[in-house]
Amino acid sequence: MQKYSSKVALSSLLLVIFVISFASSAQEDTREILLERRNELQQNFLNLYDQERYQQSVLTASEILNITQEIYGPESPNLVNPLNNLASSYFMVGDFEQAIKLFLECIALIESKNIISTDLVSPLVALGLAFNKSEQYNEAVESFKRALHINWVNNGFYNLEQIDIHDSLTESFIGLKNLEEANHHQSFQLSISNNHFGKESTKVDESLLKLANWYKRSGQVSSERLMFKELMERQVNRENESQKLIKTLQGISFSHRREGISMYDSVSPLKKALNLFTESKNQDLRLKLEILIDLGDTYTSYGRVSSANRAYQDCWQ
Repeated sequence: MQKYSSKVALSSLLLVIFVISFASSAQEDTREILLERRNELQQNFLNLYDQERYQQSVLTASEILNITQEIYGPESPNLVNPLNNLASSYFMVGDFEQAIKLFLECIALIESKNIISTDLVSPLVALGLAFNKSEQYNEAVESFKRALHINWVNNGFYNLEQIDIHDSLTESFIGLKNLEEANHHQSFQLSISNNHFGKESTKVDESLLKLANWYKRSGQVSSERLMFKELMERQVNRENESQKLIKTLQGISFSHRREGISMYDSVSPLKKALNLFTESKNQDLRLKLEILIDLGDTYTSYGRVSSANRAYQDCWQ
C-alpha cells in the first residue's frame, strides 16, 4: 500500500512539473511574440515620427506602451522610453496636457532608481517645454532649473550641454516678463564659452553674436551695440575675417539707426564696411548690395532722400 501511494505521489509530482514546464514554455513563447511585435511597432513609430505623421504615431506609441507593460509590468524601467515617445507624440500634436502627464510618469519612474540620474535631464526639459507651450511658466522654470542642476552635478558648471536649457529658461522668463532673469540665462552662455573654449577662441565670437542678437530681439539697443563692438575689436585684428567684420559693422550701424539719434554714427560703420569690401578679395556682390541697401535705408530713416537715392543707384553699378 505504501509502495502504491509513493507511485501516486511521484506521478502527481511529475504531472505538476510537466504542467509548470508547459505553462512556462507557453509564457516564454507569448513573451517572444510580444517582443517581436514590440520591435516591429517601434520601427513603425520611428518611421511615422520621422515623417512628421504625429497623430498616427500616437496610436503606435500607445500600443508599444501597452505591450511593454504586459511584458515587464507597470513599474519597470523599460517603460521609460515608451512613455517618453508617447509624450513626445502628444507634444507634437499640441495635446500638452497629455504630454505633461506622461512626462511626469516617465520622470517618476527614473527617480525611483536615481534622483540625480542623467536620464532625467531629457524628460525634465521636455516637460518644461510642454509647460512653456501651455503658458505655465513658473512650472516650466522649476522643471528647467531641476534639469540644469542635474546637468551641473553630472557634467560640471561650464559644460556645453546646458546651453539649450538656458535658452528654454529664457523663454520661460520672457513669459513671466522677467527680463533680468532672461538676460542672465543668455549672458551666462558667454561665460560658458569663455571657460570652455578660451577667451581668444572664435567660438566665443559666436556666443557674442548670439548675445547681441538676444539684446536686439529684446530691444536693449545699448547692450546690443556693446556686444557688436566687442566682437568688432576681436575681428579687426584677425586675418580673413573681413566678411564677418562687415556683418558686425552692419549690426553696429543698425543699432544706431534704431535709436535715431546720430546719422553719422549710423552711416559711418556702413562706409567702413564698403571700404573693407573694396579692399578685400571678396567678390560676393550680394554682400555689397546688402551694405548699399542698408546705407540707403539709413539715409532714408534720417530724411536724407538724395543721399539715399545715390546709395540705391550704386546697387546697379
